[in-house]
Amino acid sequence: MKLPFGVGRKWHHVAAGIVGTATLVAGAVVAWVETRDVVPTVRLHPGLAWVASNEVGQLTLLDGVSAEAVAGVPAGRRGMDLQATQQGATGYALDRDRGSVVRVDGATLTPSRPMVPSEPGGRLAVFPTTDALYTLETSGGLLTAADPTTLARRGRPVPLAVRAGPEEAVTDAEGRLWVLDQRTGDLVWFADGVRRSRADAHAPGESRIALTDGRPVLLHPRSGTMELLDPATGAVEQSAEVGLRRDDTVAVSGSSRERRLLVSVTSRGVFQSCAFGADSCGDPVTVAEGFAELGPAVAVGDRAVVPDYATGGVSIVDLASSRVVAQRRLFDRPVRFDLVTRDGLVFFNDPDSERAGVIDLDGTVRPITKYEPDQRVRELAPEPGDSPGAAEDPRFEDAPVGPPTETSLSIAVTPRDHGVVGDEFELTVTGSARADLAGARWAFGDGTRATGTTVRHRWAAPGTFSVTVRARLPQGQVARAATRVVIAAPDGPHIVRLTVAPEEPRVGERVRFGADLTGAPPQRMAWTVTGSGGTVARSSAPRFGHVFRAPGNYTVALTVTADGVSVRQSRRFTVAPEPVAVSCGDTITADAVLTENLLCTGEVGLRIAASGVDLDLGGYTVATDDPLARRTGIVVAGDDVVENVTVRNGEISGFQTGVELTDVTRVTVEGVTVTGSEFEESDPAMVGTRAGELRFDGLILAGYNPLALDGASSATFVKSTVEGSADFGLALCGSCTFRDSIVEGRWFQCGGAEGTSLVLEQGTQVLAEQLGAGCDSLVVDFSKVQMLGGILADSSVVTNNEVTGNIIMLTVGEVLIANNTFENSLDSTLNVQEGTRGRITENDFVRSDGCGILVQSGGVTPIGDLEISGNTFDANGFGSETDCRDGLRLVDVGPEDRIRVQGNVSSNNAEYGINAEPDSVEDGMVVDGGGNTSSGDPLGCRGIVCG
Repeated sequence: MKLPFGVGRKWHHVAAGIVGTATLVAGAVVAWVETRDVVPTVRLHPGLAWVASNEVGQLTLLDGVSAEAVAGVPAGRRGMDLQATQQGATGYALDRDRGSVVRVDGATLTPSRPMVPSEPGGRLAVFPTTDALYTLETSGGLLTAADPTTLARRGRPVPLAVRAGPEEAVTDAEGRLWVLDQRTGDLVWFADGVRRSRADAHAPGESRIALTDGRPVLLHPRSGTMELLDPATGAVEQSAEVGLRRDDTVAVSGSSRERRLLVSVTSRGVFQSCAFGADSCGDPVTVAEGFAELGPAVAVGDRAVVPDYATGGVSIVDLASSRVVAQRRLFDRPVRFDLVTRDGLVFFNDPDSERAGVIDLDGTVRPITKYEPDQRVRELAPEPGDSPGAAEDPRFEDAPVGPPTETSLSIAVTPRDHGVVGDEFELTVTGSARADLAGARWAFGDGTRATGTTVRHRWAAPGTFSVTVRARLPQGQVARAATRVVIAAPDGPHIVRLTVAPEEPRVGERVRFGADLTGAPPQRMAWTVTGSGGTVARSSAPRFGHVFRAPGNYTVALTVTADGVSVRQSRRFTVAPEPVAVSCGDTITADAVLTENLLCTGEVGLRIAASGVDLDLGGYTVATDDPLARRTGIVVAGDDVVENVTVRNGEISGFQTGVELTDVTRVTVEGVTVTGSEFEESDPAMVGTRAGELRFDGLILAGYNPLALDGASSATFVKSTVEGSADFGLALCGSCTFRDSIVEGRWFQCGGAEGTSLVLEQGTQVLAEQLGAGCDSLVVDFSKVQMLGGILADSSVVTNNEVTGNIIMLTVGEVLIANNTFENSLDSTLNVQEGTRGRITENDFVRSDGCGILVQSGGVTPIGDLEISGNTFDANGFGSETDCRDGLRLVDVGPEDRIRVQGNVSSNNAEYGINAEPDSVEDGMVVDGGGNTSSGDPLGCRGIVCG
């Protein structure tokens, strides 16, 4: 590789940058920008589910703890065909008739404007993930990615070329989309921006796909087998027999916490639970006699709930004993109702009526009325055209809605957020930014409104009321917030909430139970705490405590009686096993916690050798007495593959290798600082060998060589820092993704194995001289980058960045460099080397010391099919130490090079706007595509015609 002009003097400088997000999809780029909504500081408790209410055109928020509807949010016109999906606290409503999507914020309870993902030729399916909202046009397989918060479309739709119904596609725990193509029998999946497939993986019209323990599973009824898939490759990792008949009609689903498939055999009215193991399937359980229309079951703990649409009822099956423990009729007619789980609660919903509810696993049904039959709502309508809507519908506003702002709102309710009919409440809205609010309008959930930043209100009837406020900011924008106020009848008691402290108790720890009450003073209170073995505690006191002796899932219930009226509320919680205290040299096979700092003298400080271990460092430090010795702080490895391990909350200091991971998958390290050696010859601070699906949250990893993950390893870093030496520090990845993180060191690269990648996205700051060497692919997008010296992957995508002060950025391999602003480079901005191909388009090159682009070939590998188009070159080449003073210069072009130059604009550069050897143009190595212009360049253009 030929070095560029002047590079030797400046090559070793490194500075900071910020990196965003992009994904390369078969030569196309799906790119997006992170934005922020106006989000109030409203806390939502677990057990809330969004469901569809077609009759009134709403998404309804159900509270499974109190068994009530707490909000109804307009999502479109009355009588529409809505499908509700949920990601965290946020709800999404798909109008299957119109092909549009509305997002309802879980904190503000406000709907977005309807977004039309594309021009659909058929029905849409919606798949929300933490990182994107995917919509799939099921007849042709057109996949659209949108920002999950703003609904702004990310790049162009991607053709998956599949035909599949909504039930033939799923998204796994890592956001991969899996689809069964009903035309070809192929299994198709979309991961990391790339379409992948496995031919003849299923029988069209017969096979089913589901998720179990977050991983895809295929069920083949005709052959009576199920297959657990490797999420990285789509290959069959494990298979098992399922006791099905060739003519069985089935509905399938999976357990979220274990690798268990739930099979509803509607043709025979039986249910079967199948796990991957020696005795894969339990005994079939008869859940219906005669005609049945069974749907996919849901599982919570050791119970499954099986719907029968023909009867409008459910069967509750004990998975351990394979028996029906309860059957309940939810409707008095056949209904195709929805059945979903959230936070250990089971919800049912009829989308076409006001009826919904909660099913307790003991068979208790708690009905919920979502809305009154005469309720009316206003209709939302998509914007004209095909642009995705990203803001709220202006017809719901009486003030302008501006762009996202840093200001969030909070609501203070005094004297408290609950009371009885007739009590007066004072409500105040405040903003987080140091600016006065210009005004506010309130809606109290009872049909009344008020204006002002502080208002007073009385409710005339009991109920749970959603209070919303819209406040106008000084710059004219509108922000929103919402909260709830519980009003009880004056002649009866009301339970506002049950409290469990601590919320995640352990065996041997005293747990305190209490309740917030309103309404009539209680005459009697009755508490019960039950577990799998029955009742473990009772009390009649307002508050009481209990020490649990066994881990497991428990339910606390309170019944309050006053004036002959009784009300009841319950809450589920989990008691974790008592942690094991650890010492230096221990091998850990169960949950453990540090109780003091450890100073370890052996080769290994601590070893985790079993799956499912949670090691809580307790805020303490594991250290060594000899930083020069080749020692390791924590080793995660066992006789078999170790899975689902968490190390959190502490520090690992002074070891040459702080953490070593071998033959592991799904290991999480969160809130941990790992400090390795600062010496050049030291081992990496973190090592991973065959370590898949690693996740690092809030990790600080520092060492001369901070990281070494082999080609079979994959990791995601979130809000983390990986810091190596700026001299010769090396961070080595298999496949690494950094989000909202900091990467610092001289080299961040891959080991050269097939399929390796480096992705820097969502606000990641980059202080690295070279990126991507040895990687199949590199992505740097929507970033602010400084002093980057080389993008060296086989395929690199660098788009939508602000790049300042870089040394001179070498390019090799296939590149897409588009929509960037390069400014104040210390030499020529881009040095296009031999072997480069692709596109450099729509960039701005401004005030570089050297040339904006220097194309410097003449090597063994030609520059092939490179397009330089639509770029702007302005005021480049005025540095005192440069030999390159043009906007675009093409030198040493070889006979096999193929470079097309068209539509570029140059102005005010030191010498030429565009400078190409005339012979290279005449011989066809450089093609003048026309449309190039020059103004204010003293020497104009050479070799290329400029207007």
